[in-house]
Amino acid sequence: MRNLSEVAAGNAAAVKRQSKSLIDNDSSGRVGRFHRVAGESRLVTNVLPHKVLAFDFHDELLDARRLYVHYSGGDQVAGITEFERSQPAGRLRFEGMWEYGDRFLYGTANAGGPGAAGFGSICLVIADPQTPPPDALAVFPDDSVKRYAPADALDEALATAEAAPWEQRGDVAVIKLWSEVGKVPEVRWPHLLCNRGDYLEVVRAGSLPLRNLGEVRISPRQWDGWQELRTRMHNGDVLTADESPLVATLEALDRWRSDLGVPIHFEEMDEDALEA
Repeated sequence: MRNLSEVAAGNAAAVKRQSKSLIDNDSSGRVGRFHRVAGESRLVTNVLPHKVLAFDFHDELLDARRLYVHYSGGDQVAGITEFERSQPAGRLRFEGMWEYGDRFLYGTANAGGPGAAGFGSICLVIADPQTPPPDALAVFPDDSVKRYAPADALDEALATAEAAPWEQRGDVAVIKLWSEVGKVPEVRWPHLLCNRGDYLEVVRAGSLPLRNLGEVRISPRQWDGWQELRTRMHNGDVLTADESPLVATLEALDRWRSDLGVPIHFEEMDEDALEA
């Protein structure tokens, strides 16, 4: 198995040369400005309420296998079995390439906005993915399963060639999106970089305690709806099995804000990204 961080570091010079050539050949300067925007992007991961509750229980962000073990009441065998049953084969093949592949946490490079909301309407922003020092960290130009293992085969050569260091996310963004930069206004560049269906994928392995969150982004409509549920509960209403976890999620996020100092930023999202 390959060491992802080492492979990414080995690609750094080539990625920088390609990006620099594209920037230098753009007389408008827009590609260079986009490079700066993307280079200041942050790692975010979009999640559903049940993940927030699992993270809150363990006081850290969990990779998918640990999540399934949690959902199985701590039963390691049952959790891993269910994880493997639920995943596309390409996911297992991609992770099998790498050391620590069974501990990968996936996110996106985000320069503002709700993130890849198709994965969940709660956007968790990591303050610094290099703290604490990760076991693996790299950026890819697209969703790894879609790009490297969409069917039965795994394109190991392409995945190995395209991994890049976190510090070069701006270069990866330029290589992928330079031809699109001039087609949208600069205010829309964060959306170009990361949206519901298209993004730079960031892969990280290693401990990531909740105290390393930089902020939480959530729809104000969703937050207000959860607060209404909590008010109903406090007034004696019996909530449904679907509603009760939403109140628990609200209270978990409130604790993160009060106890850990994690701010909550209200961000408008696509209506179909909202669970409740």
